[in-house]
Amino acid sequence: MFVTTVFLCVMMQTQAIAQGFEWVYSYRMPFSVPTFYVGFGSGVGIASHSGSIESVSGSFVCARFPSVTAPVFSFGVTAEYWIYGRTALTFSGLYQSQSAHFSELSERIPLSDGNFLQTRYELSTNRPTLKVTGGAKTLLFDTHAWIGGSIALEYLLQSSSQLQEKMVSPEGVPFETTPPSFVITYPGNTLDGMRTVVAVPCVNIGYDIELGRGLYASPSIGYSLPLMSQSSAAQWNVSTVWAELKIL
Repeated sequence: MFVTTVFLCVMMQTQAIAQGFEWVYSYRMPFSVPTFYVGFGSGVGIASHSGSIESVSGSFVCARFPSVTAPVFSFGVTAEYWIYGRTALTFSGLYQSQSAHFSELSERIPLSDGNFLQTRYELSTNRPTLKVTGGAKTLLFDTHAWIGGSIALEYLLQSSSQLQEKMVSPEGVPFETTPPSFVITYPGNTLDGMRTVVAVPCVNIGYDIELGRGLYASPSIGYSLPLMSQSSAAQWNVSTVWAELKIL
C-alpha cells in the first residue's frame, strides 16, 4: 500500500509539471496529460515597409516610394507538441492579409506662367499569403511565461497593385487627358519581380493561461524580419511587430 501511494504521488507530480499546469488534481482523479495540442490562432500586427520600392508602368519607372507602416492580419490552425515537460515544438498554418499604401511627390517643374507643375504618385498593394511556421518554445523558470523562436515560409497567394498619379499643382488644373481628369490610373500590375516564397525568422514571448483541464490560451507578442526582399527587382523589406492569440 505504501509503495502504491508513493508511486501514484510521483506520477501525479510528473504529470503536474507537464505544460506547467497542475491538471492532476488528485491521484483519485487520474488524468493523462496530452503532449499534442491543436487549436486556432489569430494575430494582428504593424508592418514596416522599407527599401527602394519602385512602381513601373511598361519600362518607365514612375516613382520610388519611401518607407511606410501598414496593418497585418492573420488567422488559421496552430499546434504544439511538448517534447519535454516545459519545452514544445510549435507549428502553424495561417492565412495572412498584407496591404500597404505608398505616396510620393514628384519633382516640381517650373512653368512659363511662374507656377510649378507637381503631381503625387500613390501606390496601393495587396499581398495575401499562406504563412507556414515551425519552431520551438520553452517555459521560463517556474512560471507560465515562455520565449520562442521560429522560421516562417510565406507563400504568395496573389499580388495586386494600383498606381495613380494625382494633380497637386497648379491647383484646379487637370491633366490633358480625354476627358480632362485630376487623376490618372495606370493600367496593369505595376510591381515587378514579386517573390512567391519568402523566409521569415521570428522571435516571440508569451504567457500560457489555463482555461480548463487539457485546454489553454497562449497570447504572445513578437518580431519578424525577412531574410530576403519581397521583390527580386527591388529592395523591399517588411519587418513586423505583432500580437497573437492561440487557443489549444
